[in-house]
Amino acid sequence: MTIELTDDQRQALDAQPDEPVQVVDPRTQQEYVLLRADLYARLKGFLGEEQENAQQKTWLEAATKARRAWVQDNPY
Repeated sequence: MTIELTDDQRQALDAQPDEPVQVVDPRTQQEYVLLRADLYARLKGFLGEEQENAQQKTWLEAATKARRAWVQDNPY
C-alpha cells in the first residue's frame, strides 16, 4: 500500500534528506519512521543477513553439540 506524503512530512524530509524522520500517530501515540525506499531496502537486506547469520550460528552450535555427544558415546 502506498500513500502520499503530507506537506509537513515532505518539509521534514526536505529539511534532513539523509536522515529518517520520526512521526507520531496523534490518535495512538505510536511512533513511526519515514525513510527513503532505497534506504529501507538496504536495511531490510542487512536485517535479513543478520537473521540468516543467527540461524547459521544456531545450526553450528547444534552440530557441534551433536558431534561432541557422538565423540563421548563413541570413544576411539
